[in-house]
Amino acid sequence: MDAIADMTKPEAVLMGIPREQPKYLCQHGIGEHAELITLVEGWHAAWCVRHKYVYVPSYARTAQAHGRPAYFEKIQLLLKLCTLAAENALIVYLDADCLIVRTGPESDFENALLEGVPVGMNFMPPHRGSQFGHFNSGVIVIRNTEKARVWLQRAWYMWPLPKLEHPPGAYDELALNLALWAEYKEHGMGFVRLPAKWNCWAINEKGVDAPIVRAWHGMDKRIVRRRMAEVIVGLGKGQPA
Repeated sequence: MDAIADMTKPEAVLMGIPREQPKYLCQHGIGEHAELITLVEGWHAAWCVRHKYVYVPSYARTAQAHGRPAYFEKIQLLLKLCTLAAENALIVYLDADCLIVRTGPESDFENALLEGVPVGMNFMPPHRGSQFGHFNSGVIVIRNTEKARVWLQRAWYMWPLPKLEHPPGAYDELALNLALWAEYKEHGMGFVRLPAKWNCWAINEKGVDAPIVRAWHGMDKRIVRRRMAEVIVGLGKGQPA
């Protein structure tokens, strides 16, 4: 079954979104995370105008995740957006606790993917007791191709997930990682390990002189909100992030 067919109705957030566009930037947040999007949407909307992206902020629940944790709504949103976007369109996903901190041409996510490679995420070495490194799904760069859509479909149907002693990240992140490795092993799907500047946070920020996306993954949302607000004010004054 197609994962899109699982949805009871199209997500309200995608109604009215321009179709067949070449570049999209989307974010999704629930509860406290939704509040973070309301904080950054003005900045990100302006960035999108500058770089000719369609901005797609999602503040609330999308279609039901059909017995899966709410985290899986990220995968649903990306799948649905893939059906609206042009073939080979660039689709960028940022978690609600992410903020683009540069506005020049170097900040365009077109620079993040290699030609012919459909997916890019930052790879995290083992940490916090985990035995395994994994791709962090806080920032996902996708080229809208059949391979990318198959990967997302496969991640959706990873539920229920296998039990691991130290699973990486949240449920959606584990599903996306397992599907990525499976597609790589079975079909040779290519992917890019994005440099830390595209998803820069406490775990990997050492040595990153010019971050493009700052993130505050896993932190108390009250602290995240305060720090994001401070950075946005600084950016507005031309101060480096």
